[in-house]
Amino acid sequence: MVKELLTGAGHDYGVYWWEQVTENAGHKHWQSHIIDESWSQSHSAALIDMDADGDLDLITGKRFWGHGVSDPGSLDPGIIAWYELQRGSNVAWIKRVIDYNVDIGVGMQLPVVDVDKDGDFDLIAVGKKGLFLYENLLRTQAGTASSLEGSQQR
Repeated sequence: MVKELLTGAGHDYGVYWWEQVTENAGHKHWQSHIIDESWSQSHSAALIDMDADGDLDLITGKRFWGHGVSDPGSLDPGIIAWYELQRGSNVAWIKRVIDYNVDIGVGMQLPVVDVDKDGDFDLIAVGKKGLFLYENLLRTQAGTASSLEGSQQR
């Protein structure tokens, strides 16, 4: 049974966590939590442990011109970000920007795979702006997985 959902507003601003809450009488409803409302047109998403801490993290990005210029934020710069899940007394999602500029974006899929076979997950972003490979440097350099290096391939 699904108890939580993660969604992006594909044609508006926002990335959200929906939590299924059971009230005292056993009635269930969905409670929305804002993860990030600073950018629009979140499309493709993946759940994967980007920082090797045992928790699934959310990776998503902006689709460039999902419906031309009619959607809110359609002319804003592109973004690809991952949100580090931190559990404790409260759930927190820590934003880690992978890339933010006018020349990137994601399409309808966001493959997250270990391209270079070094034990961490890399991203392949394919969209209207081209094909991009983001290498996760978690295993290859000292530091955190927020250090992703982008290289553009067209």
